[in-house]
Amino acid sequence: MIFASRGGFQVRLFAGFALVIVLALGSVSFYVMQGAEQEIEVYDDLTDQLHLTRMEHWLLGYHARGDSWENVRASVEEMGVLSGRRIILTDPSDEVIIDSRYGLTGAVFEEEWTGRELTSYRGIPLGTLYVGPGPTVATAYKQDLARSIGFFLFWGSLAALAAALALTALLARRLTAPMRILVNAARRIGTGDFTGYIDIRERGEFAELATAFNAMAHALSQAAAFRKNFVADIAHELRTPLSNIRGYIEAAEDGLVSSGEAIATVKDDALMLHRLVDDLQELALADSGTLNMAYRLWNPVALVEKVVASMGAAARAEGVALNWSRPEEDPPEIVVDAQRIAQVIRNLLENAIMHTPRGGRVQVTMEAVPEGVTIAVKDSGPGIPEEELERIFERFHRVDKSRARATGGSGLGLTISRHLVEAHHGTIAAANSPDGGSIFSVTLPLIPDKR
Repeated sequence: MIFASRGGFQVRLFAGFALVIVLALGSVSFYVMQGAEQEIEVYDDLTDQLHLTRMEHWLLGYHARGDSWENVRASVEEMGVLSGRRIILTDPSDEVIIDSRYGLTGAVFEEEWTGRELTSYRGIPLGTLYVGPGPTVATAYKQDLARSIGFFLFWGSLAALAAALALTALLARRLTAPMRILVNAARRIGTGDFTGYIDIRERGEFAELATAFNAMAHALSQAAAFRKNFVADIAHELRTPLSNIRGYIEAAEDGLVSSGEAIATVKDDALMLHRLVDDLQELALADSGTLNMAYRLWNPVALVEKVVASMGAAARAEGVALNWSRPEEDPPEIVVDAQRIAQVIRNLLENAIMHTPRGGRVQVTMEAVPEGVTIAVKDSGPGIPEEELERIFERFHRVDKSRARATGGSGLGLTISRHLVEAHHGTIAAANSPDGGSIFSVTLPLIPDKR
């Protein structure tokens, strides 16, 4: 793990930067010293050639004035002193005429020294000027120059290294600070604390990471709250029918109710439980995106008429008038799963009939819209409180909890309807009518996007 130890990543980041800096400075220093030494050697060679050229021109000028090498010894000796080298002048046959150190005068010169042939202005060979090997007067200066370059380069590199490491330490600390914040926040989330959102005052990738992390924390918080509420709602929904079943069984055992009455009541509660389980299973399939959809081309008018006709008896039993307003012109056919859309309309009608008082009315309408077809279910009930409109499609949410539970509703019908409509890439909405009651509208596209 990256953060297995406290400050581990920061130390490794600092060490990595430091290694790169040391290698960079070492490479630069090495190549600078190599280049300086080469340039000093080139300069030394050029200096030797310059001295040799100057001696040549001086000797040729001297010879031209006297047409001989007589009385030139003092000048050659002075050249040797000034250059720090042994100077030898020979005639065309390589016999030593002048030796700045007297050792070879009159002898034949056989050493392989740096030489320069001397020729008169008329092209007549006059001899050869030889310069012996060894350090010149400028050699000590050149060595001092090389040492000075090395000295300043060494201490300059150390100063640069110290400054770079200090900046690297600050940079590593700054770079890892947001990560430490994220680690601490992740540990809090791991313990179940979803309240500690992070605030990283950075830009770029760290800001995006902080935003994504906060979004994740918020989603986890909502998921945890939903799971808690979901378990509580399931327990609450199961408690009532199970209590009824247990009560009637015990009453039947004690002879307080007839077996027929107990069986009828237990059957009703068992059917309620079965419907709740079916709704939960369908909702789970919708959440996981594994609902089986059988898309076909359907006439929306015929589809709605069939559902409205099937709900007529339930409306009459509740004393509610169920009206269907057929559009003057049939809208175009739509590609839907007819069974799923019929289930949505049935859920909306059951909900409308349930919340409409006896003597009220439920109106079903349809119209063609640019994006497809809109089906609306309007009731004459008390309407939906404004604060409940945003939560009307949540699981187990009921506006009138006592009445809904008394009718046996699971509180999942509208939630399932929303999932089924969204599976068709349509929209479902709830609103209050200006003249009273509520309106639920479903808009379906002509052809759903199956991507």
